[in-house]
Amino acid sequence: MEINIKTLTPLWTGGVEAGKCDRIHETGILGSVRWWMEVLVRGMGGNACDPTEQKCSYKTGLCEVCKIFGAEGQKRRFRLEVVQDNTEPDTAVTSTLQAERSNTKQGKPPTWYFPKDLKDKPRSKTFTIRIQSLDPKFKPEVIGGLIQFIADWSALGARPQMGFGVIQVEGSHINTQALCDWLKELNETPRSRSRATRTASASADSVPSSLRSSSRVRTLDLPTRSSRQLPTTRSSS
Repeated sequence: MEINIKTLTPLWTGGVEAGKCDRIHETGILGSVRWWMEVLVRGMGGNACDPTEQKCSYKTGLCEVCKIFGAEGQKRRFRLEVVQDNTEPDTAVTSTLQAERSNTKQGKPPTWYFPKDLKDKPRSKTFTIRIQSLDPKFKPEVIGGLIQFIADWSALGARPQMGFGVIQVEGSHINTQALCDWLKELNETPRSRSRATRTASASADSVPSSLRSSSRVRTLDLPTRSSRQLPTTRSSS
């Protein structure tokens, strides 16, 4: 499946050189998508490893997220690639940005720095990604639904705290039922049910109400981002 994406705020996916974004990089998108999959899996009582503490492997066992995104000895079950990149460096992003709040410890606003060269700045406009299944048992629509979830609720790429990465899926709204069904299957496994019982209160606050019911996932009818408030940044003088 192919998804056309329009940036509503600049998108930062990093690049080959640190601190530069020469184009839309798949690795930056995959990292963001995986992070949100971990959030949803944990929110539904499933098992998602923390790579900073314990890494999954085929020999020692795989969490539900690593079964899809891959780990040591386990290939990713899908391919995500940017097939058309019409983005351009965003000229509105200056080399220094300051938040409209003060750092209580230092008494000055937090500051972020970006490349001075135009070609290395965060990207804006449109691009197209293609998602292909590498496993007959895995539906690419699961990842497509997750992209729609991110478009409706969150941000793609790095530095979302600055308002970066807000996107819009162009064309028809992606059907998120495949994602819903996959989460429901996790919730129905004995291991997940046991974990969900221990973390019921945390799960209730981890995902929107449209992703949960009293005990099982039933629907994934996600609203749009019309009510969301984005962080405000201003250029330093």
